[in-house]
Amino acid sequence: MQYKTNNKTIAKNAIFLYLRMIVTVAITFYTARVLLKELGVDNYGIYNLVGGIVMLFASLRGMFSCAVQRFLNYEHARDGGDASKVFSLSLIIHILVALFFFIIVEIAGYYMLPDLNIPSDRLFAAKWVFQFSILASVVSILTIPYDAVIVSREKMDIYAYIAILEALGKLLIVFLITKLPFDSLINYGLLVFIMSLIVCFVHYVYCVSYFNESKFKWQWDNKLFKELSSFAGWNFAGNLAFSLTNEGINMLLNLFGGVAVNAARGISYQIKNILQQLLGNITTAYRPQSTVKYAQKEYDQFYGLLFQSSKLVFALYTIMAVPLFIFLPQVLQIWLGQIPGYTVPLMRAILVYMMIRSFHEPIDLVFKAAGKIKQYQICEFILLILSLPLAYVLLKMRFPFYSVFIGMAFVEFINFCAIVLIAKLQLNFPTSLYIIKVQIPCYLLMVVIILLHWCLSQFLCIPDDFRWIILFGILDIIFVGTAIYIIVLNKTEKFIIIRIARKLFISN
Repeated sequence: MQYKTNNKTIAKNAIFLYLRMIVTVAITFYTARVLLKELGVDNYGIYNLVGGIVMLFASLRGMFSCAVQRFLNYEHARDGGDASKVFSLSLIIHILVALFFFIIVEIAGYYMLPDLNIPSDRLFAAKWVFQFSILASVVSILTIPYDAVIVSREKMDIYAYIAILEALGKLLIVFLITKLPFDSLINYGLLVFIMSLIVCFVHYVYCVSYFNESKFKWQWDNKLFKELSSFAGWNFAGNLAFSLTNEGINMLLNLFGGVAVNAARGISYQIKNILQQLLGNITTAYRPQSTVKYAQKEYDQFYGLLFQSSKLVFALYTIMAVPLFIFLPQVLQIWLGQIPGYTVPLMRAILVYMMIRSFHEPIDLVFKAAGKIKQYQICEFILLILSLPLAYVLLKMRFPFYSVFIGMAFVEFINFCAIVLIAKLQLNFPTSLYIIKVQIPCYLLMVVIILLHWCLSQFLCIPDDFRWIILFGILDIIFVGTAIYIIVLNKTEKFIIIRIARKLFISN
């Protein structure tokens, strides 16, 4: 498959997104350590139980914004497009979605909070955190249209700067939680809510100042409103299933293991969300041009970008996840100082789940670009929710806590197969080509990596010393990177890598 595209723009976008990620990861790692120390294991577990919804919406905001961004890209791509109308209608829709979300979650919280496994003396603080988390999530929903404008305009530098500002705000929060006169857990919930307001305001000011389409005007178009609301509604339903599954499993872990398990899950999800950003950054960089290619019916170029991004997502995830899986206890010890119980097995199970999930977002782009997401999101909703009864059965049968994430990985694999089949039937997705060019090389890579690491583990014992861990970690990254180059990349992609390496070598 031959294709041409603006690789310089994609590369520039990716650089800004990874600059954003490096800074936010560093700050997140540090704030998690301080937060665990300041709140304590129980309070940290409580926040991750009742306040986890705000963290999920923060991590999913990019996924939600792609619904609006898809329509904005279409308007930018066609002659006489009206992006202003798309933005204004999308803002109305997200106000309605935020209102619906607020009512539903308030009702659910009223009945569920008293039944959670929370110490009685912390229930009052937990209720306040829950309220602040709902408000922060509502603000995050209202920020989505402005996120979409920035991404559709490919202003990834601004997108990165705002994320870094948000991360710095969270760093400030961990130093303020013990300085305010209220309970430290309540302080944290309040400050996170205030930070979400600031981030929303920054989005608003920048977009209104630089992009005319982001200035709200009351203009109505029944056809466009139905298309947008249908697209956003089904997109919200599918992603809501993802959120409900994660939070539902968190509650099940609480019922069977208490807040200590929630604390371990919270630490694990800090790393999970970082890896999720890694995967999302690549598709965010590719998405605007991919959507335009689909809108212009340049399908060969669209699928070329899709296959390329799919392999890149899996390759970069593998480079990070494999050494992390091996050296996880040592990494957690260096990072946190104290490791909450259950964290290591939970995190390793989540890494397995994320490996399967890494294929999901590029396929998601096929449906979003085509604008046909109803069947896809219905499938997502039904299958992902199955993780909850499966988790309950596993915990009821006294399987270890990490087994729920192995169950999630199993369900995710079934879900992935189902959505690829739907893409084939509904959108004529080139499944055979996808399997040959993406799936087979990626799975072959995993088999080689697993076999080699298993062989090395039989003959090699790594000393529990920081310097040796760094050395072996670097060697492992080099090995995995080499395996990716040989097994996963095609001739064109290898040529690009060699050309970049030569330029770097010559410039030095």
